[in-house]
Amino acid sequence: MSIQINGHRSSPIQIRSSVRQGCPISMQLFAMCLNPLLCTLEKNLAGIQIGWHRVNTTVVDYADDVTIFATSPMDIPKIQEALHCFEKASGVKINIRKSRALAISPWDTSVRIMNIPYHSEAKILGFHIVSKVQDSANKSWSKTTARIRALAQEAYYRDMSFDKRIQFVHDYMLAKAWYIAQIYPLPDKCVRRLNTMISWYVWRGEIFRVPLSTLQRRKDEGRWDLIHLAAKSSALFLNWLDQQGLRSGTLTAEWLCTWGLLTQQEPALQRPDTCDT
Repeated sequence: MSIQINGHRSSPIQIRSSVRQGCPISMQLFAMCLNPLLCTLEKNLAGIQIGWHRVNTTVVDYADDVTIFATSPMDIPKIQEALHCFEKASGVKINIRKSRALAISPWDTSVRIMNIPYHSEAKILGFHIVSKVQDSANKSWSKTTARIRALAQEAYYRDMSFDKRIQFVHDYMLAKAWYIAQIYPLPDKCVRRLNTMISWYVWRGEIFRVPLSTLQRRKDEGRWDLIHLAAKSSALFLNWLDQQGLRSGTLTAEWLCTWGLLTQQEPALQRPDTCDT
């Protein structure tokens, strides 16, 4: 192989053992390599409790993106020891510049964690997390709206027919919104902004010839079946609540039970004394 930097290619380099980027087996190999670290952290850390009758959550990972929950300064030496052992065994090192520490509630920020700087927010699996839930929702939707706007601007000058532009909105432009909508309800102000972006993109900046409500009618009515942003976002969020409510012991199930939105016959309930039928 060779390496290209700023348009200049190096001389050939002999590769004796490797897994190329994009190889289907690379993810499985990395997961196998990372698993001992995750098991060590789960064994030695107290973690946080989510819902009732469940094992505490100590670590969440997606590929090489690892989030660790520390609940006491006593957890810091345990984390350092586990990471040092993993680095020595695997050769993988933590990138401190890409790492963030987020202090929640009474955590003392004077307690340093491997010289990782504290921040007011952190990004976990695509969601922006801050100390308050509503602020997290606003931050996540603000970033998502800005990203969708950038996608619309990038594709604005592409030579596509009207139906292809609507298909682009469905299949690509709003894909990130459906991911966020399952966790955070879509605010009304973001609905207005996104609908304006959709109209601007579909009509290529011209005066809107027909309202979105007309385009959103079904094709068998002679319209374009354009997605109803607010309706689909609400449906995704309600579907997520329903799925979490069916999972025994989740925090969502407990709240739905408290609000009287679940009955004793539903499988999520393990504490019938907390619900009224």
